Amino acid sequence: MAITTKTVSNNGNAQPRVIYILPQPFFALRGSSFRAKATVETLAKLGFGVDLVCLNMGNDLSIPGVTIHRVNKLKVIKQIPIGPSLRKIVLDIFLYRKAKKLIESNVYCVIHGVEEGGLIAHYLSGQYNIPFIFDMHSCMSEQIADTHFGRWPFVYKVLHHFEKKAIRKAAGVITVGKDHAAWVTKICADVKVHALHDLPPPIRYDEHRLADLKDSLGLNGFKIGVYTGNFASYQGIDLLLESWKVLVRQNDKVKLILVGGTPEQIESYTKKTLHLGIADHVIFAGNKSPEELGDYLMCADTLISPRITGANTPLKIYTYMACGKPIVATNIRSHTQVLSDNEAYLSHPEVHAFAEALAQSFSQTPGNLQIASNRSRAAKRLADEYFNRQRFESILKKAYEFTDPTYNQKEVSGEKNHSEARALASHCARHI
Repeated sequence: MAITTKTVSNNGNAQPRVIYILPQPFFALRGSSFRAKATVETLAKLGFGVDLVCLNMGNDLSIPGVTIHRVNKLKVIKQIPIGPSLRKIVLDIFLYRKAKKLIESNVYCVIHGVEEGGLIAHYLSGQYNIPFIFDMHSCMSEQIADTHFGRWPFVYKVLHHFEKKAIRKAAGVITVGKDHAAWVTKICADVKVHALHDLPPPIRYDEHRLADLKDSLGLNGFKIGVYTGNFASYQGIDLLLESWKVLVRQNDKVKLILVGGTPEQIESYTKKTLHLGIADHVIFAGNKSPEELGDYLMCADTLISPRITGANTPLKIYTYMACGKPIVATNIRSHTQVLSDNEAYLSHPEVHAFAEALAQSFSQTPGNLQIASNRSRAAKRLADEYFNRQRFESILKKAYEFTDPTYNQKEVSGEKNHSEARALASHCARHI
């Protein structure tokens, strides 16, 4: 990684500033929004001023030390789907222009780019000689291969090329899990990689509201399974509903609540439940605010993640673990990076196998009740000890260590790393 430096004036402002490029709606009820919020809150706590550049969608939040800058509204684009899309590409162009304008009128010590924002950060880093961090909420080339864009191999190849190029030039790379961290290291052994877990939001619920919720939804006398999240194909909603049909044949005293989904997706899946004959056993709750979500999570007997593809661990898993409830999940790498058979009921992403895992989690035999209790406690203990705010802040602080003007005095192995450390620290010192 070659870093050149230039002398700039800080205009009398002693606070180091970061421009955080987020190519997503903010704030939205998505795992990526919660992660971004936790990241910028932590950066502000570490003493950085943060300019967050995002799309023109989402709810406004007041975060001390953080200023939100949105791209201009486009009448023809009112919403975007999760994942890659042509609409997203158009908005990313405006996101780049907004970030470029801010960089030209402010002094930043770091450009922090999320997902394709990391590619934008890489380009702007070359233009303005500012070190950048590539924050990989997911592996974009892997993600695009699972969409309709995957029909064109050259799209994957082009994106993978720029992804690798950005990794090699980054001052640091942040990943969601250890699998992606290992993948990054294979691409560039010299880059500093930080596996930063998601930080689950606090679980808030009220016993009186919980009782009212169960009454209003007709849940009393039933075992309850709860899924939270979007309804994208990789989430495995089809697998879950088809498995639920098998489960209902064995035990009709079960109900499934799905929290999330767009109105169009809910309409489509409602038709599917009618076709499967399980409409009386499935409730589509729609999207809920963080304040409401806790009530739905805590009314569950089992929390469910039927995801069928992916390697990055979803936020919901950390939230489920913190709830102290039995968890049923597929045994793909998205889940097994964090969970084992000691903490959850893991199953192959196949209908009958997943239905059996659900049945075991609901079983009332003394032996199964003890197993469920042991796994729930183990999952909560793991969340409390390892996936907490203190650890999140510590890892992010480590990722930003190069902004410390004394960084070049610390022990760094290899002459190449010495020169890079000096260049990075020199640049950051000029911006503080």
